[in-house]
Amino acid sequence: MVKFIIFLYLIGLLHPVHVSLLSIDYNRTENSLDMFLKVFSDDLELDCRLMEGDDGLRLYDMKFLPDRSVIQKYVNERLVVEAGKERLFCVVGNIEADNEEVRIYAKYVYKGDRTDFRIINTIMADLYEDQSNLLIFRFGDFEEGYKFTASETEIIINADTTSY
Repeated sequence: MVKFIIFLYLIGLLHPVHVSLLSIDYNRTENSLDMFLKVFSDDLELDCRLMEGDDGLRLYDMKFLPDRSVIQKYVNERLVVEAGKERLFCVVGNIEADNEEVRIYAKYVYKGDRTDFRIINTIMADLYEDQSNLLIFRFGDFEEGYKFTASETEIIINADTTSY
């Protein structure tokens, strides 16, 4: 009985972490917002299945990289980026994946000189109540970190700086 209780306790300690890491950086040379997103493979698979239905992709035991069009659709649906009132859409570049995690690199074409942004991050928010989506946003000299949760999915950023 004691061994069983210890076993249950250890299982509780091994409870998975539900987190994504996101950075969005203004690229002055290309006038774009460069995005990097890192998520766990099994969580991405589950969320893509939720978005696409049961015929979604299988990532967890992948021996191939996930389909770029599915990943691009996923990112544009789960991560809304607006500059002013203009919705920006990402174009996925490189995707790196293994059995543990998926790393997605993308660009948002950024037209104009807007420094006010609205970001809605619902990555895995429908899967886990304890989901945390961490963001580092850089725009010239402006740099801030933010945390999204399953219930707090939207932020407004005013990156007004004179040296961008």
